[in-house]
Amino acid sequence: MLMLLALAFGIRCQAGGDFKMTIIPGRPEKYTGYQNLTLADNDCVQYCLYEPTCAVVYMKDGYSDCIVFSASQIQKVLQVGDFEGQRVAMKMKQTYTCGDEFEKNSMFGSETTNTSYIEYEIFIGSDSLWTFTITKSLKCPSNYKLFTRAKGLWCIGLVTVTGGVTGDNSGLSCASAASGAILSGLESMYETEYIYGKGCLF
Repeated sequence: MLMLLALAFGIRCQAGGDFKMTIIPGRPEKYTGYQNLTLADNDCVQYCLYEPTCAVVYMKDGYSDCIVFSASQIQKVLQVGDFEGQRVAMKMKQTYTCGDEFEKNSMFGSETTNTSYIEYEIFIGSDSLWTFTITKSLKCPSNYKLFTRAKGLWCIGLVTVTGGVTGDNSGLSCASAASGAILSGLESMYETEYIYGKGCLF
């Protein structure tokens, strides 16, 4: 019987796509905001797994509240006793395994939206606190969209330039029209469709 209880309350994982959710007995300890949804536990975990801006969800026995945190909202999670009826599910990059100990999981994750990208790491302290630290952050300027390319992330948008543009001066015209901008061709059908959708005809 004791073995069954240990398995029921130990670390569990649910995986999907590029991410997995590692579930531990715990509660949010330090945060700046959250979203409250009404979802059953499993639906709450699945919501976070497939929601690009979700890093952590919190659930409590007897309640249908699904408390949702983005990486920029959650700072610390406290591990609690197995029998307190509180659970935290944390999104991590998929390693195709679910470690039976928290430390054996990937311990890092990311959030991607149409205009931003955040990477975070999770560090475990001796005080039973898991600390979330944002390690990389990118936000595209307004009217730009984020695309993932083989060599990294790119914010793509259109700029207006005055006067004639030639192949020789196009890079300089682009850089002066939008501070720090780099002239780039299109690499994918998604990028092409985005530019055509902005009203640009070639």
